[in-house]
Parts: sequence; C-alpha cells; structure tokens
Amino acid sequence: MKKTASISLFSKDVAPETLAIAFISIIYLVGIVGLSIAPASFLVRLSPANLLLSIGLVLYFHRNWSRSTILAFAAIYLFTWTAEWLGVSTGLIFGSYQYGGVLGPKIQGTPLMIGINWLLLSYCTASFLTLIRLTRSRLLNTLLGAFILTGIDVLIEPVAMALDFWQWDLGEVPLQNYIGWFAVALPVMAIHFFAGTAENNKVALAVYILQILFFSVLTATIV
Repeated sequence: MKKTASISLFSKDVAPETLAIAFISIIYLVGIVGLSIAPASFLVRLSPANLLLSIGLVLYFHRNWSRSTILAFAAIYLFTWTAEWLGVSTGLIFGSYQYGGVLGPKIQGTPLMIGINWLLLSYCTASFLTLIRLTRSRLLNTLLGAFILTGIDVLIEPVAMALDFWQWDLGEVPLQNYIGWFAVALPVMAIHFFAGTAENNKVALAVYILQILFFSVLTATIV
C-alpha cells in the first residue's frame, strides 16, 4: 500500500507554470550570486540571453492571444526602442548617456534588446497591477504603472552603471531621466490596459519579483 501511495504521489502532474517559475528562478539566483561575487564575470555578458529567456517564458504563458495583442506588443517594442534611440542620439528625452556592449548588438548606439527590456518590465508591471486590483480603472492603472516603472528604473540605474549596461556622460543620473522614463512609460502602460494585454500571468509575476530581487541584492553588493 505504501509503495502504491508513493507512486501515486510522484506521478502527479506538475503545472507548467510551476516548472517555468522554478527554472527561471534558478537562472536569476545563479546570476545574483555570481555577479555579487564577480561583477566582471562572463555572466554579465549573458544578460541579452536572460532577457530573451524571460520574455519568452512570460509571453508563452500569456493566455489571451489575438491579432491586437501582437500589434500591441510590437507597438510597445518599436515605440520604446525609438524613444531610446532618440534619447541616445539627442539627449533630449532622458539626458546624455551611452550604452555599453553588455546588451548586445546596437543600431546607431541603441541595443536591439532595450525594447525587449521595456516590454518585459511593462508587461510584468501590468500583471502585478492586475493581480492586486487596487483599482479597476484603466486610466488609474496606467498612471500607477507609469509610476511603478519609473520607480523600478531608480532601482536599476546604479546596477546598470556598475555593470556597464550604460553610462551617463556626467557620471550621475539626471532628474531628466526619470521624467523621461515616466513620459515613455505612460503611453506604454496605456497600451497594456486599453488594448487588453494586461492579465494575471503567474510567470510574469515571478519574473517581476526576481527582477526586483536581482537589482536590490546587486545594489547592496556591488554598487
């Protein structure tokens, strides 16, 4: 009887979301530990791969796919990449800064991965707000999302500079950067909430927590 019960226990299906969360958690924890010990290690060069893996898993578990969903995601990518390109080229949006080589291939100084980063962070933020349901107002969720994304950038900036994701020409983050982040985040979050791409995605929520943990720990250890 005990043997049968044991077989029954281990034959139960594990939810795909649980496997995905466990897998991505291991990846992030390896990155946190490795970069805390050796910030200049090869792990930092794996950042583009980590971003692609994260967005791939998050969107794989997005449930309500439609043509408008694809268009919304494409619009977010193109809008944010263009904003970053203009920012690097002119210094008018975020201030004067330059990208390092960590985020991979660039077009006119702007990494192709930066639009993926915006899409990932904004989607995860929208999922978080959908979960906690502070308000059902799409307009208020858009505003909250823009504020949260700007707050996340405050957390990201010191680590990004320490790992040479990007560097500010004056050596410090200008206030203009956060104003620019909010201005770009506002229409991005509006797309999520008004186009209906915001949903309670468990994997997105896990990545959201892991990202915050990643940058919080590295701020304490390498900055």
